[in-house]
Amino acid sequence: MIHLVTHYIHTHKLLSPAATVIVGVSGGADSMALLYILKEIGYNCVVAHCNFTLRQKESDADESFVVDYCRTNNLPCLVKHFDTKKHAQDNKISIEMAARELRYGWFETLRLHYQAEAIAIAHHFNDSIETILINLINGTGINGLTGIKPINGHIIRPLLCVNRKEIEDFLQKKHLHFITDSSNVENIYTRNKIRNILIPQIEEINPSFINTMQGTIHNLTTSATIYNSYIELKLKDIIESSSNNQVKISINQLLKEEHADTVLYEALKTYNFSPKLCASILNNVANSGKEYLSPTHKLLIDRDFIFLTPIKEKNDTHTYYIQQSDSSIEFPIKLNINILRNDASFHLSKKSTCACIDYSLLKFPLTIRRWKKGERFYPLGMKQSKKVSDFFVDNKIPTWEKEKCWIIESNGNIVWIIGYRLDDRYKVTTSTSIIFKISVKE
Repeated sequence: MIHLVTHYIHTHKLLSPAATVIVGVSGGADSMALLYILKEIGYNCVVAHCNFTLRQKESDADESFVVDYCRTNNLPCLVKHFDTKKHAQDNKISIEMAARELRYGWFETLRLHYQAEAIAIAHHFNDSIETILINLINGTGINGLTGIKPINGHIIRPLLCVNRKEIEDFLQKKHLHFITDSSNVENIYTRNKIRNILIPQIEEINPSFINTMQGTIHNLTTSATIYNSYIELKLKDIIESSSNNQVKISINQLLKEEHADTVLYEALKTYNFSPKLCASILNNVANSGKEYLSPTHKLLIDRDFIFLTPIKEKNDTHTYYIQQSDSSIEFPIKLNINILRNDASFHLSKKSTCACIDYSLLKFPLTIRRWKKGERFYPLGMKQSKKVSDFFVDNKIPTWEKEKCWIIESNGNIVWIIGYRLDDRYKVTTSTSIIFKISVKE
């Protein structure tokens, strides 16, 4: 199996030879196999274990197991305790999503600190099948039927080439111990129901289901690649212009498309328009003046064009959040996010549409909201605070621009008036080690 994983890593260019890699290790069968294999191949492994404090003594036992294994095998091991329930409550998200955000946010911090090439996660082929079935049950397009990707940014999954049984057989052969998470056998969550109930029933019909899915996923991935290339070309044909404030779609070009319904949906799905709503829009393109609303955007049919604009929030009260693990934001304003080291390769951007922030000063999640009358910040280069409204007046910002202005806030403080000015308290200095770079998408 080591040879198989080595070949998979090389084929998909997951890691360079002898690279440093952060390895997420829970102590379960999959992560213990991943750690052993990566170490055997010759990678410099830094073990990261998350204690989500959800299972009391069992969580502590998992931690002790991983720490003891690493001590015995001379592996660097880092442990982080999270108040997962509080994070879920504070951000109004599920426990599963909270754990995911906390885990990947911490892993990325470690990757930067250790200058690691990647973060290795122990998802295997069965996990990929389960993901496909979840998407199929919830409703999906062809991209949702291709499974888990081997690489996503700095996250790599070297075990996608092997299945659960192969991992268990490997561990037995190598006499490697692991722990079993009791929650994995509880059929409370959808994934557990699929793993423990649905797939065994499918295997009664087709005992080779897991192996059969390898060919199926390969075929679907190829089809998805062709589909995405087609859609990319078609979107270039129909979209006349696109910015943060407006998307302009040519009705004439849209109606020339053989699959206009699919092309329109692909153009609008990012803005939270459902397939049903897109079908209605297409049927009414001749009705100039007709409007449609998604949760975040307004669409107007205006003779030759479809115009798409963000919905203005009433009383400027709505807020959005930037999580520690986010690499981009699509609304209320499109933003790119990068986390960088403050080394010789870094060059400070002077563009007003880009902010470089001292990462250590931020408290997540960050808030994106409208500015409020009377609030103050410290404009970059100033040691005294100034009212945001006075800043706009001094810089001759038109009223209509002020109304559309968003700010980013951390722990109650303004960090950046997006597109205008960074707060001086969050600027990059010589003592900054990690930089949070955020920029408006062009």
